[in-house]
Amino acid sequence: SVVRELYRVHNNGRGGVFEAKGKKYIYKFFDQTLADLIWKDITETPEGDVGNLDFDPLYNAQDMKITNFQIGKPVVQGDQATVVVSFRNFGQPNRIKFEMHNGKGGWKIKNVLYGEKSDLITILSPLTVTPAQVPDPESKQATMDSVIQFLLTVAATDFHSNVRSDSLRVRDVRIGHVMTQSGAEQYLLCGQFLPGQKAGKAEWTPFATIKTSGYEQWNGAQAASFCQSSSVIWDKAGNLTSSLQSRLDSLP
Repeated sequence: SVVRELYRVHNNGRGGVFEAKGKKYIYKFFDQTLADLIWKDITETPEGDVGNLDFDPLYNAQDMKITNFQIGKPVVQGDQATVVVSFRNFGQPNRIKFEMHNGKGGWKIKNVLYGEKSDLITILSPLTVTPAQVPDPESKQATMDSVIQFLLTVAATDFHSNVRSDSLRVRDVRIGHVMTQSGAEQYLLCGQFLPGQKAGKAEWTPFATIKTSGYEQWNGAQAASFCQSSSVIWDKAGNLTSSLQSRLDSLP
């Protein structure tokens, strides 16, 4: 399986997968969104600084003494699957769940879950913010820019993987947020898309890309209900159609 091969190549951290020399493995085993986040953390962390990837993501630890290592059988539902890996680290039981997606490049890992409130995408893109976490305008703007880039990337990648079209078009793309019950801001990217083969019929379909612990992609009526809600506060970033379209057009 993909997970078993990843652990074999990783070789308890000696395989260099999560280093600059491991780029080919990062894009081999992980989907575009997660691979981009891993590669960005590796290459854009200033020399001498510690990035978000300051631990071994396959063991959720900085130091390892692994025993009782087991890889469970994949649980497959259509083009989605989960694989559970269990082991003991210094005698303590651990359990990691790999979420996978079967796209154009075959089965790839789209997220790694370490527990109810921890996963690899969230660690590499801490984008859910509360007022207490963003005390000044400059910091808030930097976080907002990260949110926009993340949602544009995952939306383009999701369309590329799941909407079969060679010339997909988008329009009316904008970003906003709703306030959760805990007082956090949950961001969503809204717009409409048109698969190329339906261009003559002009059947534009609403979509919503929502930032969660990873992300959720909704198309059709449910997306329209999210984006038309009166609780959405629209950001001043304006129309992001050209930004999303350029990302779509750049994908192979």
